[in-house]
Amino acid sequence: MFLPKMIIRLIVGVSTLVALTASVAAELIVSGANGVDSMKIGTKFSDDAVFKLPANSELILLRSPDNTPFIMRGPYEGTLSNYITTCSGYLAAFRSYCHDSGGDRPPIGATRGLRPSN
Repeated sequence: MFLPKMIIRLIVGVSTLVALTASVAAELIVSGANGVDSMKIGTKFSDDAVFKLPANSELILLRSPDNTPFIMRGPYEGTLSNYITTCSGYLAAFRSYCHDSGGDRPPIGATRGLRPSN
């Protein structure tokens, strides 16, 4: 008689935990934007928000709760999850928005030496 009650409590506890975990949706926070005038730093979006990025634009997002950074480049229209999916795998090399164009941004990190002149 004691064992069935314990199993029922365990099932109810696990079900509650799964329901609470599934209901917490990730939140996206804009931490930087280049070429996207409508995006302001600190703006929050739901994880399923659709972004429309023009050509040569860049959007830097942090995904909560662990603040994982993601960089989206344009031209692209879609969600962050779809962007991550399309920029991985064999076909990512053929998608222009999956690559950093470099441009006139300084190198990242503590580097020394000559920079290419334009």
